Amino acid sequence: MIQLDGTKIWDRSIVGGKASCICLIKSVGLQAPPSFVLPIVERPSDFGGLVECLESLHKGNGPWPLAVRSSAEVEDSTQESKAGHFVTKLGSFDKESLRLAIQAVRMSGPKMAVLVQPLLDAAFAGVAFSCDPLIYSRNESLVVWTNGLAERLVSGQEGGNNLRLSRDGDVRDGVWPGSQKTLAGLVEGLRLLEQKMEQPVDVEWVVDRNDQLWFVQVRPVVLPTTDRIPLDGEVNFTRLPGVVLAHSKIRLRRHAVNCGVLMAPAAIQVEARTQSRFNENHPPEFKNAAGVSIVLLHPERIDCKIIREFAPFQNVNIEIFTRGCRRYAVRRYPKVLDMSDAKHEVLKAGLSVSWVSIVIEQVVWDAYATGIMRKSNDGFIVEIALGHFIPKGVVPTSTIILSPNRKVLSEIWRKQPTIYHFIDGHVVTETPPKHQLHLQEFELAGILKALEPAFEGYEDAALEFGILKDGIGWKAYLIDVAEADKGAIALDTTLINSGVLSAGTCRGRLQKMDCGSITTLDGHLNDRVNHNMAATENIIIVAERTSVDLLPLVGAPGIVGFIFAEGSVLAHLSVVLREKGIPAVVLDDQAAYSSLPIGSCVELNTVSRDLAKNKRVTI
Repeated sequence: MIQLDGTKIWDRSIVGGKASCICLIKSVGLQAPPSFVLPIVERPSDFGGLVECLESLHKGNGPWPLAVRSSAEVEDSTQESKAGHFVTKLGSFDKESLRLAIQAVRMSGPKMAVLVQPLLDAAFAGVAFSCDPLIYSRNESLVVWTNGLAERLVSGQEGGNNLRLSRDGDVRDGVWPGSQKTLAGLVEGLRLLEQKMEQPVDVEWVVDRNDQLWFVQVRPVVLPTTDRIPLDGEVNFTRLPGVVLAHSKIRLRRHAVNCGVLMAPAAIQVEARTQSRFNENHPPEFKNAAGVSIVLLHPERIDCKIIREFAPFQNVNIEIFTRGCRRYAVRRYPKVLDMSDAKHEVLKAGLSVSWVSIVIEQVVWDAYATGIMRKSNDGFIVEIALGHFIPKGVVPTSTIILSPNRKVLSEIWRKQPTIYHFIDGHVVTETPPKHQLHLQEFELAGILKALEPAFEGYEDAALEFGILKDGIGWKAYLIDVAEADKGAIALDTTLINSGVLSAGTCRGRLQKMDCGSITTLDGHLNDRVNHNMAATENIIIVAERTSVDLLPLVGAPGIVGFIFAEGSVLAHLSVVLREKGIPAVVLDDQAAYSSLPIGSCVELNTVSRDLAKNKRVTI
């Protein structure tokens, strides 16, 4: 028999996982009940020694109020907790019933030690996690408590009362039933044990009727395994951690695999626990990559923003290339020298706020053109332009409306002043473009045919796609999905051709905004904005294009409408405007745009179907 006093951390191969963790509680100075262990390998004297200790502790030969707990070697490990797998006996025991209880616990699993503790007279008890156990956030703790002992709580027979705490112990939601002293002690204990174990912890605790806090047991929160998982088949999707299974990028890729729609290769990197550099055990084997996009999937946002880096892959000498092609200029250099460095930076950002960081590595192909398409009342809306960054509103897009049987109902082909290319992770501009975009009806129909299966399950979504030159023809592939404007206005040929981006009416003073030039490429549909400004009057924003730079204004107090010189009905900004029900129009007329009376009050009408573009704004 071994008495745990905190002076030695006993190995789990001797005392089992639960008892080994009790040593940690005592070693950091936290109050735990007297704890006695019958080791995994039994000795004849163990039971007699235990009885002597109990007689001395309780000053009598029984019955004794005890908790007789399992402590298997595999229990409470970093790989699995085995919570609830083995037998625990609570109650009053004499020598014979204690012997039978110990025997029952030993027989409940292999390599089993037995932990014996006095049964505390609990006023209330429960479980506490030093992180959010569902999303592994470092910034929040969860406490669940119930009156009396927590046996029914941990067995799942009772739901208990939830209490959410900030990292500093401030109550965010719920009620603590005891004193501030015991709550502060619980928070401090969580932090000490987290630091000792170097990962988040799950603690069982008791507050007795004398308002004393006891730590009954602790185990590490089991985190996903560090791994790299190619997204190339259904089997690998089943290996993904649960926290990213519902992510839009994962759902779309899984859907594309199952319905046979082409996407560029991708893989998931999972990193848990520390912010040290991850081990690149499985280097990527991507082919034909013009670069790699590294996007943080979990946590999904940091400071309300999507985290993404573009990385080189082939070590192309971009300086020589751009000097030899004077039409081309480097618009954006990658922040790091290779894909491994980019992945480390994004993973590190995730680990700053979560115990688990997960990124997706996505090949960026050298697309001839990219675009967005969605269903409409008439069939399909397609907006397309040469190069990349189409959804961000940085270049004018051509707009085509196709019937359900893929016939062109309406087409407007717009001239592009600039094209954005990817060359080994660098964003390069081509100015002026060597040629402009114009596709024939059969080519548009072929693109739609290749991508149409992806609409199953995405009826209200806008699908971002690319096209590659394939000999004398085209090969279409899926890039991403925007699901934000579900339930918005029904787009059709009449509304689109009369300039409507989002339907509604409003009145306000015109205020002109300049669209940025660098941040545009970093903006994302799913970024979130915290609005702190106060509304003093209604404002209608006037801007050159539907740039994602303007997303922070959407939903801000006092911003009631938008007017653009040029723009895309499926750009990220337009999607969000429809989602929020904010009226917006694109004039497609530089003279009409330049003559807008900035500073004056106007009325914007994007509801009436019989209005021309130049009639939708009236003073």
